[in-house]
Amino acid sequence: MLYAFSAPEVKFTFSLHDVFSQGITIRSTYGASPMDLMQALELLHYKKVVVSDLITHKLALEDVSWGFRLASDGSESLKVIIEPNK
Repeated sequence: MLYAFSAPEVKFTFSLHDVFSQGITIRSTYGASPMDLMQALELLHYKKVVVSDLITHKLALEDVSWGFRLASDGSESLKVIIEPNK
């Protein structure tokens, strides 16, 4: 499930062979419906997706401005986590 919105020039490539041979379903959403949220939580609960690989930066609260710049630019980050107690 893709929960992202990107700039028009961003391309997403994948193997059609993998999609068909592994029965992969690709769904996208811009605003998560309750059903989308339930599916995402189920995928996380049963460890069907590895989310730790998506986190590129963990920052302390005092670095929140840098975190917002990283997240809004997107060229050097995928997911930025702000840890208030770090």
